[in-house]
Amino acid sequence: MTALPVPAGVLEQRPADTATTADGLDATISAATAARIEAATAAHTRRAYTRQWTQFTAWCTRAGRSAMPCSDATLAEYASALADADAGTATIEQAISTIRRRHRDAGQAGPDTRGARLVLRTHRRDRAAAGARTRQA
Repeated sequence: MTALPVPAGVLEQRPADTATTADGLDATISAATAARIEAATAAHTRRAYTRQWTQFTAWCTRAGRSAMPCSDATLAEYASALADADAGTATIEQAISTIRRRHRDAGQAGPDTRGARLVLRTHRRDRAAAGARTRQA
């Protein structure tokens, strides 16, 4: 059985036979554990994250910005671009979460989300003032 990749920063996976010290063994996980960590994110969520990441990287290419690592300003601008396109608030929240998660999984420091969340707050208020209601699933 081949071990599945584990997102960086979660656990470092090493084959058990190379772990010769207690520290090495403490940093080792089995293939079964790696599979459980990978399965912790539902398939539907992984598909949504993949879709969001693809859209974000395409926007970065068009805007001449870097997707990885993403700056705080890039994240805020992307949230603003989604708001300009009248994306739903849940879509913008998911995009912010996706970008942070991709950075964390890649072992990168994620962008600060404060600016993007303030853009989202303004967008939510503007939509409410215009009479738009949040659609229930």
